[in-house]
Amino acid sequence: MKFMRKLLIVCTSLLILFACEQPEDEVQTEIEDSESFWFGKHRKSKKKVIPFYSKLVTSMTPTDETGNCEAPFDFFNNQEGEGIIFPFGKFTTKITFCVNISTLEYKDGVGTFFMANGDELYLTVAGQILPSEDPEYDLQFQDKFYFTGGTGKFEGASGWGVTDSYVHLFPEGGDQTDHIWKGVLILPKSHDRRWSD
Repeated sequence: MKFMRKLLIVCTSLLILFACEQPEDEVQTEIEDSESFWFGKHRKSKKKVIPFYSKLVTSMTPTDETGNCEAPFDFFNNQEGEGIIFPFGKFTTKITFCVNISTLEYKDGVGTFFMANGDELYLTVAGQILPSEDPEYDLQFQDKFYFTGGTGKFEGASGWGVTDSYVHLFPEGGDQTDHIWKGVLILPKSHDRRWSD
């Protein structure tokens, strides 16, 4: 019985000591924020946070579209391709943007990932194309992108990420871009039942 009493006193003392170091509300908030980011589980939130990782390949594709590009951003670039989003699966994509040919800055980028099951994920992107630091490529860009909604399991999607993209320019014209995009995808928790689609 003396051992149990001592154990109870030690445990109570430790609890008081650690409770005094940081207010309980702050500790709980840190725990919930950490769970929300790393595991997508936030008990009080109506959103689910998922790490976003995608590999894709796109090519400049001829189109009759002209976009709303105005000088100096007067080159309309239509990129089409395919890839995979972990954990959602394969998709095809179309991404368009306006380029300033003299500076290689681009803006008004809009894109859609068309999932195999018919769901769509929408995004916007803008930034700066640079000479590639990798000798196997001609150009590169590492720019922010933002999710702006979607359909199906991506309805109400938000979030952001960074492109890691490298461009091959072909002598006969055109290009091929190899991408790895990473970020955070935020979905309403009400979509939990759709994730197995």
